[in-house]
Amino acid sequence: MPLDEATLERLLGHEWRERIPPICPECGYNLTGLPDNRCPECGYVYSRQDVARNARNMVYQLQALRDVNDILKVGFFLGGAAALFFIAARLTSPGGMTVVARIVSVFLGLPTIGLGLQVFRVKRLPAWAREFVPTEPHYGRGVATAALGLLLIVAALLVP
Repeated sequence: MPLDEATLERLLGHEWRERIPPICPECGYNLTGLPDNRCPECGYVYSRQDVARNARNMVYQLQALRDVNDILKVGFFLGGAAALFFIAARLTSPGGMTVVARIVSVFLGLPTIGLGLQVFRVKRLPAWAREFVPTEPHYGRGVATAALGLLLIVAALLVP
């Protein structure tokens, strides 16, 4: 009689070695200590590899979000530098904005928006995973940074 993968794993007694608990890849239910390979919440039949891959992916996402507030600072300083460049170019060219100033404002405004919106990646995490993010993201700063980037682009395109 052949053994399926879940039965073999139970018989061998493999320890869970990931940094976060085993979570169902479909619904996020905590699978710690379950006797079989079917999620009691959603009915998904999982393998140990699926669950381990899901856990490693979540650890990678959590590591990327660990410094989300520092990412916001970079975005804000980038947008601030672009805004200063935009203002200086506007004040020094009486005939209107130069093409270079417009290009710089647009190309620095785009990453400013992207860096500002990084805080909302935390909202996409399952509720249980948010407790692993070491510091609470500054959502207001994220919105302000993204708005600064958007303002730069709009100003570069519309200001004469």
